[in-house]
Amino acid sequence: MRTTTCYLGLVTVLILAALAGCSPPAPAPSAPAPELKPPALGAILARLHWLGKQRLAAESNATNFIALWNLPESARLEAQTLDKLATAPWRLWRTNTAVSNAPTALLRPLLDDLVQAESYLEVRAATNQPPEVVLALRLAPDRAALWRTNLPVILQSITGSSSTPGVPTSDFRLQTSDLSFSLSRSGDWTLLSFARLSAVQPQPSSLLTDFAARIQRDHAPFPPPTTNYWLETEADLGAFAQLLPFGSALRPPPSAPQNLPRLALTLIGDGQNVRTRGELNFPSPLALPLAAWELPTNLVREPLISFAAVRGLRGLLSALEVPAGLGLAEWPDQFFSWGRSGPPLQIYAAFPTRNASNDFYQVSHPVADWIRGHLPAHNYGTLAFATNAPQLNWDGLYFGVPSLRVVTNGSPDFLLLALAPVQFPRTNQIPAPLVARLTNETNLVALAWEFTGERLPQWRYFDDASRMTFDAARRPRLNLYQASIEWVANVMTNLQHSITELQLAGPARLSFARKSTVGLTAWEIDALANWFELPQFPAGFQTLFVTNSTPPVLRRPVSPNPPPTPAP
Repeated sequence: MRTTTCYLGLVTVLILAALAGCSPPAPAPSAPAPELKPPALGAILARLHWLGKQRLAAESNATNFIALWNLPESARLEAQTLDKLATAPWRLWRTNTAVSNAPTALLRPLLDDLVQAESYLEVRAATNQPPEVVLALRLAPDRAALWRTNLPVILQSITGSSSTPGVPTSDFRLQTSDLSFSLSRSGDWTLLSFARLSAVQPQPSSLLTDFAARIQRDHAPFPPPTTNYWLETEADLGAFAQLLPFGSALRPPPSAPQNLPRLALTLIGDGQNVRTRGELNFPSPLALPLAAWELPTNLVREPLISFAAVRGLRGLLSALEVPAGLGLAEWPDQFFSWGRSGPPLQIYAAFPTRNASNDFYQVSHPVADWIRGHLPAHNYGTLAFATNAPQLNWDGLYFGVPSLRVVTNGSPDFLLLALAPVQFPRTNQIPAPLVARLTNETNLVALAWEFTGERLPQWRYFDDASRMTFDAARRPRLNLYQASIEWVANVMTNLQHSITELQLAGPARLSFARKSTVGLTAWEIDALANWFELPQFPAGFQTLFVTNSTPPVLRRPVSPNPPPTPAP
């Protein structure tokens, strides 16, 4: 299942984050570190508790989720994902050539335990010090013995170092000049510790000892839970962003947002659906005034299969330090998007504006330049500005009729982006329950509703069409025979309604909640399908949202408010 593979990818990233930032360790082992008092525990950067499939299968609130997980297509996708993760340490930390002689077959069954067994992971780091990771797994004695047998061989292959002499046979420890690994057993739990070392911190902190003390006291490395959440996690996104592994390619640039929040997230079921709840706590108050909704009631028409609305958008982007783009003087404060049932690409988006003609000009010319820079010479249509109205049309594109226009048949005006022909019938207006949900919630920042089973084919069609248009290869990334697409095709009819809400819960706090079939929306499922099929998975996620050709520089118009003119 995709929720589990996301969890496994996160565990892999968290562990490798502790090891990132330096070149691979020297092949020769260093002398044992001197006996020094372990440094104090650092702050928690991230923690994650996974109930495990074995326990989840016994939960009455997971009936539908487990049924989908047990489909043959789910088993194939899970096996493919674990096979890729089994080679990831050598591919990402050393080189691709190291995989051919790597003991990946020893790592593969250990990844099965990460799916099946209950686990708890914690990442800590003292100020200006590298992180330390401890992973605890509740394993039966035979599985614990397998870890004790396989893990030393795996780590020695990755690091090129030998285990530290004099360690009891029930434990395992490997230490190089800048890395420390250990494996031990405490009660029913197998403990793995990963830490980077430095001149200031020449040995790991007491986090591993602290884990053992918690298990002795509470029989688990975490306090007794009041609710059996399937997945529970917390992460300091600002601190964690600086620890992303695999070299500098994934680390955020200096211009990246700095006001990143601390995330808390839980997943649990109700028998038929997955319930997701969480909070985003920002380090400083949000400038997030929530103006009255300016709904595009004259544009949105049934039959709808999705609808999304966001307000306070300008304040959210400002809080995340996202610069204004596309030539706009400032971002719009509200945004709406919707999809209609029927032919594909009936996808629309609109935002209200007080200066529609000027905003159209500022946006349309850079967008037109960017599109022309990516199109081949033939068979992909032409872009043309209307001579009598602020409207940009993409004519002759055989799988869609995109356009950008100003709509003035209501108050306020809207900039409307459409991927299909635009019609404004007088009947079948926006459903009243959606309008009521928006207007009755004072602190509602965003609402997204969709019928995921119908919305997913739209996103798949849009994904393939956009890659055929903009990627240099001129072809879709995915095909019908890949495990992710087979999973999508076979579970699509089981995916029901999804609704997500984001609320302003305090001056510096946002809360969110979602009810969905598998915990994910159609867009998220499509993005993950692309990610899982990358040869370099779990790396490469950032490549999903860029084209394979070099985009031209966006040109900002010189004139502040010219009349609309045909494209040159």
